Amino acid sequence: MSVQLIIYPQNYSGIFNAISGNPTEAIANGISFINLDNTGTYTSTSGTPYVDTITNAPPTIINTWYRYRVGASAFPTVVLADLVLNSLGNGSSEPTGIYQKMSNLTIGQQYTVTINIGTQAANGSLANRFFDGLTPQGSISTFSTATSIITKNFTATNTEMTYMLAYYSTAAEDLTISSISVLPIGSTIADPTLTNGQVILDLYEEEDIPLTLSVDDFKNVAEKVQSYSKAFNLPATKRNNKIFDQLFEITRTDDGVIFNVYKKTECVLKQDGFTLFQGFLRLLDVTDKNGETSYNVNLYSEVVALADFLKDSDFRALDFSELENDYNYSNIRNSWQGILTVAPLPITSFANNTGVAGATTTNVLKYPFVDWNHQFTLDTSGNPVLPNLESAFRPFISIKYLINRIFEATPFTFTSAFFDTTDFEKLYMDFN
Repeated sequence: MSVQLIIYPQNYSGIFNAISGNPTEAIANGISFINLDNTGTYTSTSGTPYVDTITNAPPTIINTWYRYRVGASAFPTVVLADLVLNSLGNGSSEPTGIYQKMSNLTIGQQYTVTINIGTQAANGSLANRFFDGLTPQGSISTFSTATSIITKNFTATNTEMTYMLAYYSTAAEDLTISSISVLPIGSTIADPTLTNGQVILDLYEEEDIPLTLSVDDFKNVAEKVQSYSKAFNLPATKRNNKIFDQLFEITRTDDGVIFNVYKKTECVLKQDGFTLFQGFLRLLDVTDKNGETSYNVNLYSEVVALADFLKDSDFRALDFSELENDYNYSNIRNSWQGILTVAPLPITSFANNTGVAGATTTNVLKYPFVDWNHQFTLDTSGNPVLPNLESAFRPFISIKYLINRIFEATPFTFTSAFFDTTDFEKLYMDFN
């Protein structure tokens, strides 16, 4: 029985990305794709979705992945640290992909993009694009995904460039990618221990790591049920001392390695190649018993609750651009009948109540008559006189639509007979 306890470097709050493992690596978070499921998304309806996505949903945060799609394919997600790209079999007309603005590039330097395929897609293709601002550099490079490794060279024309990866297939099949790296030509991964930047800790022979694995049944979203291990010891071997920065040695010299006990340290516990546990390692203390030094640690997971995703969010974080409409008498009246005119909606939009791709009407926004200021004057017939439309007609948005949009930005889904009732779907709220 082979047991391995693997940890990531502590850079970037204990979560490994390519930059923390290799200073010449241009792509961040291209190995474990941590938190990709929580990054920004964009659905394009343009005939040139690549330029449309960069233009209307630019990667405003450097060294961070963003996700996009065309049509009804699922947004890219992460499963067991692999990037999963989905295709419904609609070919190049409905690609899905990720993009990231790289930094610290050297102008004129040639770089190599290396994509390691996990699960191949026999009918699929990957397209690489490089943007200098909003301008694509060179021609599109397309590669078959019925392979294990894809490489592509490009020349940096700016210190900051956006790399975009698109996947599409003529069959309904998923593609998994285990890593993406962008390195200067001739450079190699810095950490020789494992190609993805992880390091393996030394264990005592026949080390028994007792795990308590918990499952959250989601009955109480405020509770966090954690998986964890009891405390156990790691020997103070040369390797472990290097990893933990010889914390027991007060007179140690600065060797460039810093282990911070207050930072999260991501870890993976494997047995015979199978992952038993994925979470974090906590260093509890360092003990010296009869001259033998050891590190006392335990493992724990962080089960994330819905509240963690929403605690810092507000309605302004939601993109309501798909509901933009001409504010006029005709649209106000049409909204009462559920046929407010908007720009064409994809079939995946929660504002599309027709079930038809490209629908140009919606029922999720209405302009009811409301006496906002209680200052209407009446004409000779007793009818209110409106100085302007906004004095009475202001937008109300469907609460069911808002709930769907809120959950869309999280990895959670919901099932509710109450939310699906006709009465609930008649509820609207304003933002005034």
